[in-house]
Amino acid sequence: MRRTEDLANPFYKRRFKEIYKLLFSADLDEISDHSNWFKVNPSYVEQKRPLWIIIESKILNKRIWITKDFGELEIATAQLDLSCNSNAYSNSYKRVRFKNQKEMTNYLEILLQPCLSKEEKIAQAKFFTKIVNPEENYTSHNGEIVEIIDFQKGKDVYCDRYTVRFNDGSIASNIMSCELDFDYSLDNKKDEEEQVI
Repeated sequence: MRRTEDLANPFYKRRFKEIYKLLFSADLDEISDHSNWFKVNPSYVEQKRPLWIIIESKILNKRIWITKDFGELEIATAQLDLSCNSNAYSNSYKRVRFKNQKEMTNYLEILLQPCLSKEEKIAQAKFFTKIVNPEENYTSHNGEIVEIIDFQKGKDVYCDRYTVRFNDGSIASNIMSCELDFDYSLDNKKDEEEQVI
């Protein structure tokens, strides 16, 4: 179920707006928002826990926690169709931490891709590399806006790895974050929308 009314609500554009935009655009079965960022007189713990959202998706077969807890940005997942009290459920639990909200949003967009509409499904970035490998030379694709089709979180941003689809349909894996410019993708989309208007 897509929450188009919430998507248009200016309240959700005050903080964590890119995360809310993704959640309200996605076809999700359940969104439970226990965040505290909007409270006028939050307690000490509530101040330190501004973001706490739990979502469920049958499409992904996942329960997902999106949190900022005592300065830690994290997305955790567990398999939805398992009993919460089972060992299998505990073993299915995975979590990824992020250095900033942009990194978290990029990861969430890729995670939710099967739940997003066709127009919002494709995560894109501008590709540019200076790495020349005789076996895998991608410099001919420099400047292309590529589709992000997979993401593997590393121990830090320098170890993150992406799988991308180039304009000619070819696919490359093990692409580093320094070879992708996500900001250009967002600016480019805005420019295209302004030209249409």
